[in-house]
This record gives sequence, C-alpha cells and structure tokens, in this order.
Amino acid sequence: MRPERALLSKIVDYAGLFPPAQLPLEKAVCEYAAHLGEEEAWMLGRFIIPAQRLEELEPHLVIFSKPLRIVALGKGGRSEDEYLKNLNQDLTAIKTFRAAQNTTISIDSFEARLPPLPVTNTFIANVANQLREAGLKQSHEFAVDGCLESTMAALAAAGAGAKLRCGGVTADTVPAPEQVARFIVAARDAGVPAKFTAGLHHPVRHFSDDIQTEMHGFLNLYVGGMLAHTTNFGWQELAGIIADQSPDAFALTGVGVEWRGRLVRSEDAARLRENALLGQGSCSFAEPVADLRNMGWL
Repeated sequence: MRPERALLSKIVDYAGLFPPAQLPLEKAVCEYAAHLGEEEAWMLGRFIIPAQRLEELEPHLVIFSKPLRIVALGKGGRSEDEYLKNLNQDLTAIKTFRAAQNTTISIDSFEARLPPLPVTNTFIANVANQLREAGLKQSHEFAVDGCLESTMAALAAAGAGAKLRCGGVTADTVPAPEQVARFIVAARDAGVPAKFTAGLHHPVRHFSDDIQTEMHGFLNLYVGGMLAHTTNFGWQELAGIIADQSPDAFALTGVGVEWRGRLVRSEDAARLRENALLGQGSCSFAEPVADLRNMGWL
C-alpha cells in the first residue's frame, strides 16, 4: 500500500453540521456527497450527525448511490443517570431510523462525551454493553485530567474506544501538546483505540489568527502516535513531535512516512489506523486536502 493511503485512508469523518462550519443539514449533506465524487474521496470517512436528528436525513438520502455511512453522535449527560436516559433515547432513534432506512444508510458507530470524571467502571461497562448489543462501535470523549489512566483502564475492560477533543472556536478549547501526548500514550498502554475531533483542519501544528493560539496538526498526532506505538517511547518525547511546527519535519518515503528521519512503515501505519489511531471528526474536508496537496503529499 502506498504510504499516503496507509496513513490517510478514510481519516476524516465529515462533521459539517458542527462549529465552526455549522452548516444547515441540506448543505452539509450536499457537501459530503460532493466530496464523495472527488479524487481524494479515499480520505473521506462517514457523515457525523446527532442520533436524535437522524430522521431529518430521510428526504436527502436519494442523492446517494450507495448507503450513507453514518456516525451517530449521542447527547451525553451531566451525570451518569442523565447520560443513561439520553442514551436510551439515542438508541431508540438509531433503531427506528435503521428499520425505516435499512437499505439506504449504514450506522456503525456511536460517539458521545462522558459525564464529568470520575465515572464508575460499572457505568462504562453498562454503556459499552448497550452499544455493543446495538451493533455499534464506540468512542467515548473525555478530557485529560487526573482520571486519565483509570478511565482508559475502564474503557479497555469494557472493550470501548476513547476520543479526544483537540480544539474548538476559542483558545481555551485547545489542549496542550503534553495533554494530547498523555492521552495517546495512555490509550496505547491500555490497548484502547483512539479517535480525535475538532481543531484538526491542517496537517501541521500552526498559529491560528482566528482564535489567537497554536492549533494541532493531524500529521503531528498520527505520525507521532504511530512512532509512540512502534518505538514505545513515553509521552514526553511524543509531546515534542506534537509541538513541531515545521512541515519539513514530515516526509513520505517509498516505504512509509517519517518524522525527522524516524520511519513508520506503510504496513504499520495501515495496521495502527485500523486498530489504534482511528481517525478524526472535522467540519472541513477541503482544507486538509488542499494543505496536503500543497505539501506534495497528494
């Protein structure tokens, strides 16, 4: 497999409904459908929509020649009880929409933010079991704090995935490189697949004039994260890769991808994308593609 395909295949789940794009549903669906017809459609994953808005998709499904692949986003909750109540509503909405549109859609994944940590292991196991019984892969969002390792351990025991929010529309939503590195290494050590969302429109870390802070680059996260898996170094070294703002630090070679001469082979990149570093939600597909073209990666 070509290195760029191994690293970037289906890497972007399209989140055009969410900030900063926050498109109306019809426009978001049309943009996603247009991207599916582009040369770089191999980089495009699924369409992200709140579970409780699924029925709104019905009139738009006719524009797709193949079943629309969907990530259902859950409401979450401010407490375990509120989360479970909302989860019941989310799963009902998914079941109903599947029954009505079983040949035109494919809902295979569910993502939601956990209640404020700490949460009990019993709660995580209960949620994971309900999602598994519904035939849904799952990624649970939470912030990096003192509960990081214990939460990863509970997700591992439940056979569930983790999700990290990497940015937003204000500077205070962007976690530090050290926090991102700790998250990736904790997921690696626990054997938990990780997904990312928000703030990852561009390949390499950079300063954003819009929100006046440094934003993460997705090459930093994935190439660095893969090196963390293949070389087993700690979060401190990974934080240095995540903080690197030089596009020249990253390179494609005939056999893989590199950061400053440290190689991740194509076969390792493909394996880790499949089971460890799953991809990202982004309200833009055009920006990552344009930047990668400018870098000569596409």
